[in-house]
Amino acid sequence: MSGKRVRAGKWALALGGAVAAACGGTAHADTINIGLASNYAVLYQGSGNNTLQVTNVTVNGNIGVGGVGKATDSGPSTVNGRIDFKAANTGQFSNNNAANVITGGVNYGVGAVDSALSTVNGLSQSIFGIAGTGVAINGIQTLNASAGRLRRDQLQQQRRLGHADDQRQRAGPGSDQP
Repeated sequence: MSGKRVRAGKWALALGGAVAAACGGTAHADTINIGLASNYAVLYQGSGNNTLQVTNVTVNGNIGVGGVGKATDSGPSTVNGRIDFKAANTGQFSNNNAANVITGGVNYGVGAVDSALSTVNGLSQSIFGIAGTGVAINGIQTLNASAGRLRRDQLQQQRRLGHADDQRQRAGPGSDQP
């Protein structure tokens, strides 16, 4: 079988490399906790009337489908793991190739999928909220990105601000609790 290969280890390595590059230093396992998201090689938001298409690939890890998302495995594909759906079984999965292999089965009502997506979305928003320097590219130019970096103290400040906002929301309106 020829096709694309998606490996959970490579995704984790890519995420670690991106974090290291963004922080301008070495990535440490205890620096950014991705919680239950570490259990998935592929996470799909599952919103709208969209369907995750799994076709002619090998996925070495679990696939998580959030919300009321749908997934189709048209294959031939191998999923060396589970396909987990947040929603209860309402027919949102179709497997239309007898050659497909899903070693961990298809599971419904898995709350860990939403938790994993929430963690990844929160991390994305934290990084998104850190200001950078805009660059206009016109015509043929070279952009040297090695001089830019996401400073670790900026990310930590964003986290502290987000944590303080969470505490204020829990305390209720009119509260000046940090």
